[in-house]
Amino acid sequence: MKEEFVERLGTNELLKKINTLDKEIAFLVEEKIEVIEEAVELAYQKFLKGGRIIYCGAGSSGRIAAMDALEMGPTYGIDPTRYFCLLAGGKEALFQVVERAEDSEEQAKQTLKDIQLNASDVVVAVAASGRTPYCMAAIKYAVEVGASTIGISCVEASELMKIAEIAIDLPIGKEIVGGSTRMRAGTAQKLVLNMFSTSMMIRLGKVFENSMVYVQPINKKLVQRTIDILRKTTKLSAKGAEQLLEEVYYDLPTAILMNRKNLSQSEAKVLLAQHDGNLSKILK
Repeated sequence: MKEEFVERLGTNELLKKINTLDKEIAFLVEEKIEVIEEAVELAYQKFLKGGRIIYCGAGSSGRIAAMDALEMGPTYGIDPTRYFCLLAGGKEALFQVVERAEDSEEQAKQTLKDIQLNASDVVVAVAASGRTPYCMAAIKYAVEVGASTIGISCVEASELMKIAEIAIDLPIGKEIVGGSTRMRAGTAQKLVLNMFSTSMMIRLGKVFENSMVYVQPINKKLVQRTIDILRKTTKLSAKGAEQLLEEVYYDLPTAILMNRKNLSQSEAKVLLAQHDGNLSKILK
């Protein structure tokens, strides 16, 4: 069969082809649910005991991982020192290419030493090729210190699979543009990371009645979202919700608990502390 060259397609045909190829990725990820579940459970148990979740990546894969990790603070109130991403080439690489950064095995090892990686932590290496030197070195060093390891790649039987405790290999096949790992590979990685981090946050009690009750009201939009969530989870009016939130300095879980169980602010905070901040354990 003669190979089709995408540059010869019209815009409509091209868009349909990209969309068709993208649709396949969700089904591929579906086949990996069980191993993703293993990864979530491992990370969840480690995090509960005080461990950190540390993504490691380079280039497009690293930026996708960084985007996921960065959301954990404003969306779920997670301490950014406990859930973060190490990017080959450092923060500069988030916005521009840092030459040969992904090949730097020593940088990966040294950065993990600098943050005092230990056995309570989980290192999640995200590498489309499954063999990026920076990611391989990160996993190898994590194994040395006894940290748990998870590898996410976009090839079958990756090199990461050989050394990571849990390997999520997603053989995506050919990209529409050869070598463009921000395409199907990027979509696959984003889907898996979405599932991984969101499931963890739900298990940790950062979601109550389908709402992100630990959202940080750092701008007008999120302040309004906080008010809306309080109204949704109680019978308060907009004004009543705003007044209660102002009283507790926009501590949404405390506000919900005060209203639903008719508690004082101090009583609600004590009860939350006793249940690791998990509203679902209190308001069953």
